[in-house]
Amino acid sequence: ITSSIAALLASVAEEVQETLLKRGMLVRKLEYEHLRDDLRENESVAYHRFSRWLKEVNHVLAQEDRVLLLTFDEFEKLAEAEQKGYLDLALLFGWFRSVIQDQSHVVLLFSGVKSIAEMGTHWAGYFVNVEMLKVSFLEPEEVRRLIKQPVPDFPGGHIFGVEVTEEILRLTGGHPFLIQALCSALITRLNSRLRQQAHLDDVAAAIDEIFEKWSDGYFKDLWERTEPEQQLCLRAVCASPGSCSADAIQHYCGLDEATVASHLAKLLRRDLLRYDNGEYRIAAPIFGQWVVLQ
Repeated sequence: ITSSIAALLASVAEEVQETLLKRGMLVRKLEYEHLRDDLRENESVAYHRFSRWLKEVNHVLAQEDRVLLLTFDEFEKLAEAEQKGYLDLALLFGWFRSVIQDQSHVVLLFSGVKSIAEMGTHWAGYFVNVEMLKVSFLEPEEVRRLIKQPVPDFPGGHIFGVEVTEEILRLTGGHPFLIQALCSALITRLNSRLRQQAHLDDVAAAIDEIFEKWSDGYFKDLWERTEPEQQLCLRAVCASPGSCSADAIQHYCGLDEATVASHLAKLLRRDLLRYDNGEYRIAAPIFGQWVVLQ
């Protein structure tokens, strides 16, 4: 959908129209062909047409006292579209800013791995009035509740005893996806063996299944989103049992102190590392196990 701004805006318009229609709100259809023809004339013309359409949407939302949330996942990949010459980010970001400032019933939500500051100064200038919300790990009690009662009446307390629950918490560090993946693998294992209660050896086996299923997906993607110097820092921590000091990481990486400190700070912001009592450790030990196997 980022092959051109006409394709991007048309995709957004189609989803918006379908979503509002499901809730009984009628808005006219914005045709892709019109946006495509506008693009041939001038990219700004396509934005102008879309903005007029969105103003109509905003009016309908205001009448119904509803708010439309437009979510852009992995928004940093827009930079790749610009590098390929598909999008003019200055125009797109200008449009984002105009929506934020002018549309009372339309809200934008951007999610990604990198912060705005890490994307560069030309990004920061367009997002100065955007609130930053960090999505981090679950708290221990939230983890236990998710494991034992993901849905009402689920017999999680029996399936996952105290020892197994605490081991899942330790291995995942409270990472929501890894909790779900590990519990799913455990349930699959129990069902295949016609058993109703998990043991610690089942957890170890389930980790192997997670690596088999998610190594080329989740874990590889997480690793490839990490800069080479940060990968070195992660390997240094994984090579040390338990935790590792900044001096030890610097010695392992062979980098200067300032460079190591900068990359460690980024790894902390991304929740790949945690810092306790002057030492760094892998935030989710399952990920650390995967790194060691690479």
